[in-house]
Amino acid sequence: MKKILLFIAVSALTFSSHAQIKYIDKANMDLTVKPGDNFYAYANGGWLKTTVMPSTKTRWGSFDILREESSQNLKTLLEEAAGKKSRSRVEQMCGDFYASGMDSMQLEKLGAMPVKKDLEQVDAEVFIVELKAAAIDVVAEVALERGVDVVLAANDVVPLASDTDLDERLLGMAKFAS
Repeated sequence: MKKILLFIAVSALTFSSHAQIKYIDKANMDLTVKPGDNFYAYANGGWLKTTVMPSTKTRWGSFDILREESSQNLKTLLEEAAGKKSRSRVEQMCGDFYASGMDSMQLEKLGAMPVKKDLEQVDAEVFIVELKAAAIDVVAEVALERGVDVVLAANDVVPLASDTDLDERLLGMAKFAS
């Protein structure tokens, strides 16, 4: 939940500062080519002539540029939020989160200690679920060995007196569900 709130806050900061964007730029087109002769060259010719692919990339296009610009804008926003003395609650949360992730020496020193209680809680919850499942398996196995019919429903073992009892229980479950 905290990650979702952080994402929303960072997105709000990112998108609130954008100016009007030009979606089709004729500078990226080659207007000397007739669209009917070679539409690709017509639509992309200017871009192909002027754009230099970075040597560190294996591909480069408008979406790659958009990704790079977005990443840089996000980094700038987070660095500003981390460095401000007077900031809003959202800026404080985003800035502190970013700064905590950038302090690699402190992260190495702390290891998993900051989330140890959370991990123990998850382990305890998983253990309880596994314990219930194991208990149900044992009860079902014993019931089968003794010839007792059972229904496993909602993590409970329900003994049945007869097939009619099963029909009544299933009908009751259907009424409850509807």
